[in-house]
Amino acid sequence: MLLQLLSTVFLAAPVVANDSGNEVPVRNEVTAAQQSDLGKTVGGENGPKQAVRDPDQGDGQLEEKGWIDRHLVLFLMCVYGGVFLVVVAIVLLVRAHMKRQLKERSEALADVSEELGLIFFPEGNEELLLKLKSMSLFNLGRGHKLTNLMVADTPELKMEVFDYSFVTGHGKSRKDHRMSVVAASMDGPELPALQIRPRRGLFDAIRTMFGGQDIQLREQPEFSRKFVLKSANEDEAREFLDPMLVQSFEANPDFSFESQSDGLIHYRRNKRVDPDAAAIHELMGAGFSLHKSVTERLGRDG
Repeated sequence: MLLQLLSTVFLAAPVVANDSGNEVPVRNEVTAAQQSDLGKTVGGENGPKQAVRDPDQGDGQLEEKGWIDRHLVLFLMCVYGGVFLVVVAIVLLVRAHMKRQLKERSEALADVSEELGLIFFPEGNEELLLKLKSMSLFNLGRGHKLTNLMVADTPELKMEVFDYSFVTGHGKSRKDHRMSVVAASMDGPELPALQIRPRRGLFDAIRTMFGGQDIQLREQPEFSRKFVLKSANEDEAREFLDPMLVQSFEANPDFSFESQSDGLIHYRRNKRVDPDAAAIHELMGAGFSLHKSVTERLGRDG
């Protein structure tokens, strides 16, 4: 059987004559091109083809990544770095603007001091700040600064006007407090330690709900309605604030007042005086009037 099959194949193969004239069979060698043509002929459009993989298929070839995907870290650095630079630039601009405003204010106050015949210290006075530390205003918050000090020093009275600032809170709750303060030194009998400030409706109502208390002057209900009074010695405070002195405070309802044994201060909370001669003169005039009222009250005790 095997012999018959080989014979059939051998006989079916084409033969050609060689150089010696003998016939030899020619093998059926098919080129790659012929195989391709044969595949198209036999299989048609559905014949063997090179596979094209769908990128959505799990075993397919992945699509080429975009620039952001290939450089994600660099992209994020550029984005967040740009935001950071913008924030830093804004902070620097705000600080530069504030620094310029402070410089302009200091220069204007220097001119006003010269006009009014006052002694001016743009950097303030550390000794004065230490002296005032016994008062509650100068113990609030942190970052206490006393600048733009103007001094009126006469035989009758030494009065000092200055810008004072401090900081409370942190982060989003941070608040910068700036105000102009008038300080006057007292000779003679010691003053009682008092704190008087305008009453702030909602704030003081909430404070009272949580146990905060202030001294009420039963004989002066209008004063107690307008002001918060505090003192370590209630009896002394009530005795000192007689009707005539109370009238002096009621005449200046937007001023806060504080006293210690040898001096007093008054100021408008979180408000700085305008850097012009009229405003400085008005502030010092209010200070002088209050100082006179307190001195007269001390005299009534004699």
